[in-house]
Amino acid sequence: VWLGRSLYEVNGFLHSYYRFENLLAEISSTSRETYRASLEFISAGDARHLERWRHLLRVERGELPRPEKAQLDPGATLSLPALADRMEIDAPTRAHLRSILVQVDMLNSMTEAAIILALGSQKEGSTAAQTLADRNAALRWMHENNLARLPDAIADATRKLGDMQYAELLARLGEREAPLRWTMLAAIGALILLGASVLGNAYIFKTRVVNPLDKVSGYAESVAAGFDPDPLRLRH
Repeated sequence: VWLGRSLYEVNGFLHSYYRFENLLAEISSTSRETYRASLEFISAGDARHLERWRHLLRVERGELPRPEKAQLDPGATLSLPALADRMEIDAPTRAHLRSILVQVDMLNSMTEAAIILALGSQKEGSTAAQTLADRNAALRWMHENNLARLPDAIADATRKLGDMQYAELLARLGEREAPLRWTMLAAIGALILLGASVLGNAYIFKTRVVNPLDKVSGYAESVAAGFDPDPLRLRH
């Protein structure tokens, strides 16, 4: 019972850890993708990048279903904060995670402001020169506000939090390693004894039941065939 409970707990630790690691990896990669899509649109003016940026933000905000290839809750309509709330983590770790999500919100708001600036005069009758001037103004605004540093800061924060969680996982597993090892050895010893007992019982069954029955069967067949076999000498 103790072994089963311990293995169940270890499995729970690993499951929670890998879900949390997947969330941190998603936060880091999505932040970089959001920034890159906004920058590529503002730099080149390609509407495909604008649509990609909008799609990324809508998925992050829980307005569109998550990708089917997502590691966490594929196809679900969940925002990043909603995914964070589902994590089985302690209060300090949750507070740290929320501070990272605040940085993500800041990044999204700043990319949105930059894109609004780039789209400023893109209306009917706008000249190419006006459109280019708006995009250049948006690029300058991004540079002046050090927007490029935010995705790196988010990635660094997620890495540090992931390292902390990994160290905590190792500590929790270490607490259970020694008793779990002795329990496993005891279980293996019990299985060996059980196997030896089964082999011993099988040998006794063969020598005291199967072999005498074979002799009796052979004796009966000889008598039925008209022979006069020697009397059986069976040992009980």
